[in-house]
Amino acid sequence: MEDRIVNQAFTELMTSCEFSGCTRDFEESLKVVARDPVWDWSVNMAAKARMAGWTCDQQGKVRCPIHSQNE
Repeated sequence: MEDRIVNQAFTELMTSCEFSGCTRDFEESLKVVARDPVWDWSVNMAAKARMAGWTCDQQGKVRCPIHSQNE
């Protein structure tokens, strides 16, 4: 199963809400420098983002806690 939050963290080195017009980022993904192996960093950031309320919608788009509640 694909994990969009992990994939976004891996490819963009940050986690951002993909709701139209939203500019929220998962702050910790901006503060903690990605280190090798980047995949491990991405999995760790995704787990922390999920604990903070970040999710993926049915289309696979990453949602911040505010937009996760509106689904």
